[in-house]
Amino acid sequence: MSLLVGRLILIGVITSLAACASIKSFEDNPESQLTYRHSSFDLKFAWNTLQTGNDMVIEGLIINVRNVQVRDIDLNVTVLDTNGRVLSEGAVPPSPVNLRMNMNDSVPFSVKLKDAIIAKGNVLKFIIIYHTNDGSWYGHEWQSSFKVDAATGGAVEEQREKQK
Repeated sequence: MSLLVGRLILIGVITSLAACASIKSFEDNPESQLTYRHSSFDLKFAWNTLQTGNDMVIEGLIINVRNVQVRDIDLNVTVLDTNGRVLSEGAVPPSPVNLRMNMNDSVPFSVKLKDAIIAKGNVLKFIIIYHTNDGSWYGHEWQSSFKVDAATGGAVEEQREKQK
């Protein structure tokens, strides 16, 4: 009986060590664990897209790359079909986290998009509103957006209408 208990304890210890190693790896470079990426002027984004039944879940990180500080991050994501029609919308409430540039700070996010399927041709539109402090007294409020293919994570360029 004690031999069996000893083996179970050993298996538990070995399993725990493997789990700690993978957690440490994620802490060292959490961005490397995420499939899709986008870089903008102030921020970098990395995320995974998961299908959970009829819902799409986007889990990721926002990383400050330019400002002394970024705060009050408000993220909205919309799923658009091939005709640009809105299929679903989700949001992350404004985060009170202060992201400092020289600390390599990041903030995790998770957005659930109800009744949205990861399908060829569907587009994810990310809209982010945030405040920055670039060293000036008051800082600035910014809004930016980008679109990616829901299935591949590849950038989707805006098509501009020709002027007549």
